[in-house]
Amino acid sequence: MATDDQQVLVTGQADAPASFRVPGNGQIQPKAVYASFDGTSAVGDFLPALKIISDGGETVGVYPTETAVVAGASADVSWFPGVKPFAQQAAPLIKGRQIYFESEVGQSIPSGVVTALVFSTFLSAPGSVPPFGPLPGVSNPLTFVNFGDVLLNLVATWQAGNYDRYVEVNAPAPIEGVAVLNRKRGSLAPDDTIQVVEAQVSGSPTIPTVVTLNVFQASGANKTCDAKLVLYGLPYL
Repeated sequence: MATDDQQVLVTGQADAPASFRVPGNGQIQPKAVYASFDGTSAVGDFLPALKIISDGGETVGVYPTETAVVAGASADVSWFPGVKPFAQQAAPLIKGRQIYFESEVGQSIPSGVVTALVFSTFLSAPGSVPPFGPLPGVSNPLTFVNFGDVLLNLVATWQAGNYDRYVEVNAPAPIEGVAVLNRKRGSLAPDDTIQVVEAQVSGSPTIPTVVTLNVFQASGANKTCDAKLVLYGLPYL
């Protein structure tokens, strides 16, 4: 089932700590928060963290990653409600950012054609256990062949302009009996220049789960798109 959620672009670039205040008497229920941390000027290792403060000024919670980012390095981090460290009796996939894909820089997306993202970079943090069987390299679709649940966070950055576009996670094969099609769609700049979509999938060696990561645009001309995919989860091997 396709879902359309409102995305809030907090800031383009800002020194830490970057912040967002809910305007007026509004209320929000965050489904995910994404931030890119540039540690080029960091003098020491650091833990990316999300801090939530109530309207009364009291700290509700602070949510750091489990692993530090070394000085001089950078990290793309996402927070999801309900995600927490898993028990250590099984090999964990979650340790901050563990499985990470990056698409071709400036991949050309033709108008009116649903296009699979082409990944050019694959990084796996030490100690992570991928839920694919053999490492998939930079493949798309992804095939999940081990038992386990995985959270996918896909971020697409489009060429600026006002035109219809979307990014989606598509798994037509049943996942616990339910097909997955999560899509973020919009047509305005700057609100839809960056689009984020999340999905949860389950792997199985009996019936492998195949997930395709697609983009689409209808501007009437080719447009460029960069994308990053981060996977979190716990395969039960």
